[in-house]
Amino acid sequence: MCATTVMNTPCSRKTVVFCGSPRRDGATATVLSMLIGHLDGEVTVIDCFARNVAPCDDCRGCYTHDGCVKRDMDDIYEAIEQADRLVLVTPVYNRSFPAPLKAVIDRLQCYWAKRFIRGVRPPIEKAKTAVLITVCGSDRNDGECLLYQLEPQLTVLHVTDTKFLHIKGSDGDVDWDAVEEELQKI
Repeated sequence: MCATTVMNTPCSRKTVVFCGSPRRDGATATVLSMLIGHLDGEVTVIDCFARNVAPCDDCRGCYTHDGCVKRDMDDIYEAIEQADRLVLVTPVYNRSFPAPLKAVIDRLQCYWAKRFIRGVRPPIEKAKTAVLITVCGSDRNDGECLLYQLEPQLTVLHVTDTKFLHIKGSDGDVDWDAVEEELQKI
C-alpha cells in the first residue's frame, strides 16, 4: 500500500507524513515509527519510494489550472490541503533529498504557480505546521541543506511554523533515547 492511514487518538488534527527512505528496517524507519507514536489525530503516511511519482517536466499546466495535469498526486494534494501538520522523515542523500521524495517536492510547483503566476494568496487556505526530520550516516550537519531547499515550498504550502531535527551518525551508534526526547519536544 502506497499510503497508509493510522488512527491514534480521537482528534480532528490531520498529519501527513512523507517517508523518503527505501529501507523498511533502517534508521529512518526507526525514527518514523518512534514519531508516529507521538502524533495524535489522523496520520497518513506516504511512502515516496512506493508511489513512483513522475517528476515535474515544467509543462506549465499549473499556470492556468489548479493541481497538475499528471494525476498521480491528486490524493497527495488533497491530503496536503486538508492537513494541519506536514512531516518529512528522510535520509540525506548527497546533501539532498532522495529522488522519489524530491519528485514529490518538485511537483508542489503547482502551489508556487498558483501563488506567483495566478496571484492566489495563500495558495492553500488552511495554515499548517511542518517538521523536517533528516537522518544522516555521517557526523555532518547535512540536514540543514535539505531545510534550506524545502523552505520556499513550505511558504506556498501555508506553513506558519517549521521545526527541524537532524539525526547524525546513523551508520554507527545513535542515541535513540536522545532522539525520543527530541521527538517529544517537536
